[in-house]
Amino acid sequence: MDLNNKVALITGASSGIGKAIAQELDSAGMKLILTARSQDKLEQLAASLKNAKVLAGAITDGQMPYSLLELALKSYGQLDVVLNNAGIMTVGAIEEVDVDAITQMVRLNVEAVYRMAYIALKHFKQVGSGFLINISSIAGLKTQPTYGAYNGTKYAVEAFTDALRMELAGTGIKVASVAPPHSKKPGL
Repeated sequence: MDLNNKVALITGASSGIGKAIAQELDSAGMKLILTARSQDKLEQLAASLKNAKVLAGAITDGQMPYSLLELALKSYGQLDVVLNNAGIMTVGAIEEVDVDAITQMVRLNVEAVYRMAYIALKHFKQVGSGFLINISSIAGLKTQPTYGAYNGTKYAVEAFTDALRMELAGTGIKVASVAPPHSKKPGL
């Protein structure tokens, strides 16, 4: 597929995997919609790219997926690819884990992924094509002590993505998950 002049939306774009994806897609000629919480980091990244628009904010805000789709359509007239990349990792032993932090992780790693995916997929169905890529983790395929809640969020993304892939088979819309290893703990 020729990526030149296609439009990609990347969540969690200000650092790490999201930033690297933005740089690669920019090099391939794509137009980008970038989001993350840090306005400054997004603006710095966009300034280094050829064609990127930014919208800073919390992807857990229920309105944000709609605002991102609107920005893509207003700025470029289309949206071809959504990369659900935003996420956090909260792990720990039962005695020490912060339950409030765990629930925030679930909101970001699961709820925000579902919201962005469904908003994007409704648009893709209207236009008859599109690509949804959910960035997961090896932790969505393999469990480990103290990682239970994090594993659960990434397993949810894997199951969700697989079900969407089956539901959309033959529609011209492609759905996939990518499970890069995380670097927080060796061996996982």
